[in-house]
Amino acid sequence: MLADSSGFWSSWAVIIAAAIAGVVALLGYIYNGMENRKAVARRSYADAVSAVMNYKGLPFRIRRRQANDAETRSQLLMLASDLQERLDFFQALLYLDSQAVGAAYSALVDIVRNEAGTYCDEAWRARVISDDSEVELHLGDIFRFPLTARAADECLSVMNQYLRKRFLVKYIGGFFRREPVDIKLSVFRQNALGEQSQDY
Repeated sequence: MLADSSGFWSSWAVIIAAAIAGVVALLGYIYNGMENRKAVARRSYADAVSAVMNYKGLPFRIRRRQANDAETRSQLLMLASDLQERLDFFQALLYLDSQAVGAAYSALVDIVRNEAGTYCDEAWRARVISDDSEVELHLGDIFRFPLTARAADECLSVMNQYLRKRFLVKYIGGFFRREPVDIKLSVFRQNALGEQSQDY
């Protein structure tokens, strides 16, 4: 009888040990998968913000052009088109991953396009640089992007919040609610664009 009981508990011990090992392996798999997805998300976010910064630099490139011929204009317009396409790409990519992150990034893109557009117009009207002595080294004092800076801070905050608090919930399969920050960002974008139209 004791032998049967001992065998019974031994069998259960093996089963429990196997179950624990399975759970540990599953948790490790989930954790590694989460970290890999986070690394991909971080890289996507960094590339998306870099695309905004590159677009922000467009007025500087136009202002520092050294010719006003058709070839120079064509090159700069092609660059502008490429930068626009990258912004459109990241808007779609980030929105598909998270509505809150996508909304924050779209707000940032709308604002930088408006601010950069005004400065690009000014840069095209400026006199072409004829020699190195005419290069303006402090264009940052002329082409300021205060609204873009605020929107970028807001966007980075939402990205960090998503990575820290929402990422695990989403990819484990829990209930993933639409982040309320969408409403806040919508109001921020409207106010910022309205403020910009008043400034210019």
